Amino acid sequence: MGIGAAGGASAAQLARPVIEMAPTAPTRVASLVEGADLVAVKGRVAEIYGDKAVIDDGTGRVLVGLGPDNIGVVTKDSTIRVQGRFDNGELHSSYLTLSDGKVLAVGPHGPRGPHAPPPPHHGPGDPERGAPPPCLVAPASTSPSPPAIQDKEAR
Repeated sequence: MGIGAAGGASAAQLARPVIEMAPTAPTRVASLVEGADLVAVKGRVAEIYGDKAVIDDGTGRVLVGLGPDNIGVVTKDSTIRVQGRFDNGELHSSYLTLSDGKVLAVGPHGPRGPHAPPPPHHGPGDPERGAPPPCLVAPASTSPSPPAIQDKEAR
């Protein structure tokens, strides 16, 4: 009985969001370092791509994961503060503070593990995902057409 109670308490602890304390002064985007400890960045939302946004603080721009639950909550040209970890060129946010002072938790704070439900699918064609960044592709008229292949029997 005691082992079951201890196991249940451990599982409940894992399901809770992790409390993180952000630095009080925001870090400039130009000063972000890969793999550094927890940072906070404050800036204007320059672009939004589904559950990601580009934040501009005047010193640079950084891609920020907003989380799938916050699609539509953060708007372009609004000012937000993001707390998270900078890794692989993206600020993986833990908390967002909106311009009205509302704080939003970001990330998987629900059940985890092999029996947890799968995350929602936000693949190509999903209207909630939003448009991806534009890619530069040359118009079809500028590429040379492939040479014609003739069948020997048709000659």
